[in-house]
Amino acid sequence: MAVWFETLLYNNIGYATGPGTPKQVYSNCFLPFLEPIQLRVGSEVLIRLTFTQGATSGEISWHTQFDVDGKTVEFDQSTFYGEPISLQALAGSSQ
Repeated sequence: MAVWFETLLYNNIGYATGPGTPKQVYSNCFLPFLEPIQLRVGSEVLIRLTFTQGATSGEISWHTQFDVDGKTVEFDQSTFYGEPISLQALAGSSQ
């Protein structure tokens, strides 16, 4: 899943991180699923994104729910699980 955002802060002042936009401080990101999912035209996918700001960086969590051949498949994932973190940074984020 590719994720980006667009914002309008005030009047015509804002920025976007989508495809084809100039490079910004923030960028778009790719959030993979745990395994390939075969979807059909008209399939519904429920996605809940959560962003948590930590002491040194942010964490993105995403819950996805698919209906595949009448069976519900769900994934709970987070960038926390894939990012090396030092004990010092972990201790700092708990304060």
